[in-house]
This record gives sequence, C-alpha cells and structure tokens, in this order.
Amino acid sequence: MNAKTWMAALALSTVAVAWDSTATPTGPLNPTQGPLVVEAGQLVLAWDLPNASQNTLATGVAYLGASSPRYNFTATLVDLTPSCSTCVFGAYQGELSDGVGSGPDYVVRGFFSGSLSGGDGRFGGGIFDPVTNERVGRLGGEFLDPASVPPQFGVAAGSWYVRD
Repeated sequence: MNAKTWMAALALSTVAVAWDSTATPTGPLNPTQGPLVVEAGQLVLAWDLPNASQNTLATGVAYLGASSPRYNFTATLVDLTPSCSTCVFGAYQGELSDGVGSGPDYVVRGFFSGSLSGGDGRFGGGIFDPVTNERVGRLGGEFLDPASVPPQFGVAAGSWYVRD
C-alpha cells in the first residue's frame, strides 16, 4: 500500500469511528424540517454609480429562472472609494420584495468595485432574513455605468439564490 492510499484509508476509518449513527440528523437530513427550498435566477438592474458627494440607487428585478419576475430589487449605493482617481469601491444595502404583505421579503447588502474611467466592475453580497438577520442566500454580477453618459443609469446583471 503506497503512502497516499494508506493516508486515505486512515482518514476514512477515523471518520467512520467518529460517526455516531445513533444521533438525530440535523439540517436538510432531518425529515421533520421538510425539504430545503431553493429559489434562484437572474438579476437585471438599472445601476447608477455613486460619487463622493451623494449616494445613488440600483433598482430592478430578480427573476425566478431567466424570465419569471419574482422580487423587486432596490438598493442604495454608497461610495467608499479611497483616494484613487481611476477606481470605484462602495457598499450597497437594500431589499428584495415581492410586493405582497408588509416589509421586504429579504434584506440585501454587499460591496462593489471597478474602474471609474470605464464605469465597469463587479458586485457581490448576501441576502438576509429581515427578522433574524441570518444569511439565506447570495447575489452577484457585473455592472456597466460609464461616466460619459450621466445622468443616465447604467446596467447591472447577475444571479441570485435563496435557500429557505
């Protein structure tokens, strides 16, 4: 038996010994919790990069799959750029809401970064339960908002998922 095979066998036997087959499974293995529901899809936004003097807005739709609207997305974009004349860095905070009932369905927050001269970059962050503040999903994508076309909004596109 070579060293790799021996190490793999040792690791597997350690896991087998440590496994307590009498314990009640938790999480998605526990049948009393019901099935794990996952929603996922595409995100299409109007995106307005902030500048040092004012916050701006990103607004759009989170689609279930590629074409069925599921949530409205609204977030405030805040510029956090250090002294850099060619880059942009900031944070966003907002919500996903299906428009039914009171309050948002989820809170979203994260960061974005990119090139100020080209107006392009990436964003990413978490999707949170508005009551427990537990992270229940993620979102991310790319934006394009060239400085040469103010006051028009740029665009952003990406994907999202929520496990509930």
